[in-house]
Amino acid sequence: VSLLRSLIKHKYLNVEIGSVDGFQGREKEAVIISLVRSNDHNDIGFLSETRRTNVAITRAKRHVCIIGNSETLT
Repeated sequence: VSLLRSLIKHKYLNVEIGSVDGFQGREKEAVIISLVRSNDHNDIGFLSETRRTNVAITRAKRHVCIIGNSETLT
């Protein structure tokens, strides 16, 4: 999260980057969710927690884009 913030903060002033928990109770017009987690054990991390997955997917008012590793997510 901090690396992404530092890379784009000067070019895109209105873009907000944060963790799933940081957006709980808030909405944005568009949300990009990065699930690019790759590992040998196909561990899906927080996606196994229904509440956090729901928060991640429902923060967008109009557009949601989910990016992930298909081998890990299937």
